[in-house]
Formats: sequence, structure tokens, C-alpha cells
Amino acid sequence: MGHHINALIGNRRTLAKLIDRFGAPEPTEVPFGLVIVPLDDRRLDELGIWDERPIGDFCHLNQSMADEIGRWLGQGRAIYIETDYFGGMGSQHAAIFENGEMLWNRSISTFAKQTKRSLLNVLGGMFSGRHTASKSPISEGLAELGVEAEGETDEFDALGLGEFRMLEALGCFDND
Repeated sequence: MGHHINALIGNRRTLAKLIDRFGAPEPTEVPFGLVIVPLDDRRLDELGIWDERPIGDFCHLNQSMADEIGRWLGQGRAIYIETDYFGGMGSQHAAIFENGEMLWNRSISTFAKQTKRSLLNVLGGMFSGRHTASKSPISEGLAELGVEAEGETDEFDALGLGEFRMLEALGCFDND
């Protein structure tokens, strides 16, 4: 199965101005007191300039968009995520924002054929701790937001992100 989403994740207070700016759909409540604000094409258009080159290996996040996200965030931390997986290949990207500033960004891509284990779980085990090599970029960022992994579940799964494989699962449709 594929997984293709762009979103901001944080607590409602930190994301309140962006939630008000974007309007429908409402953010999706997830564990740990966090919400997911989906970023469909309309919302990405509001945040960035499309003819600007993305940061590093990101698909969408460019410096103008990062600056715009920073301007609209309240006090606190939030994570910007991009996923693009299908058939054992893909990538994920994450950037942590705190008090309006981008603190760091990470990307990882894999093109190796995976076994029955989902690519999401494989990527989840590739980076660990702060800026080290056993947690995925998204799991690393979620840990900084207070998401706690348990047992063999990483932060990505602890938050339930595997349930939201497409933006439609977060309430975004072509006519939004």
C-alpha cells in the first residue's frame, strides 16, 4: 500500500493561527494531545512559492514555505511532514519548527524491495535519539513533540500515522 501525505502536526494551540487561516477541513485529533493539519495543494499554495527549489530532498518544503509556516505558528513545537511510499519504495521528510523557527530538517529515501514488513515500519527503525541513526525523520520529530514509542512500535505508529495513507483520510478532497 502507498502512503502519500503532507501535513503539520502539533498541539492545537501552536497550530491555531494556521487552523483558522486554512478553514475546513478541521484538523484530525490524534493521541498525545496533538492534531494533524493536512496540507493539500490549496494549502501548499497558500504557504509557498512553487517556482522556488525545495530544501534538500523535500518534495514541497522550500524556504519561503518554511518562513511562512514559522510566521503563522504560535509558541511551541510543530512538525512538518511529507511521505511518499508505494510498493516498497519511497521517502519521508520532516522538519521541526519551534517558536516560529525551523530547527532542523531530515529526509530519507529507500528503493530496496521490502519484505512483508511495511516500509513504514522499516523506515521507523532507521534513525534513533536526537539526530542519530535508528529513527526515521518523522519518528525523530514526533519524539521531540512528546510522542512515546512502546515496545516494537515507533513514534510514527504510536501516533497512528499509518491510518492516514492519503490526504482524503484527513478530510481533504479535490473540491476543498
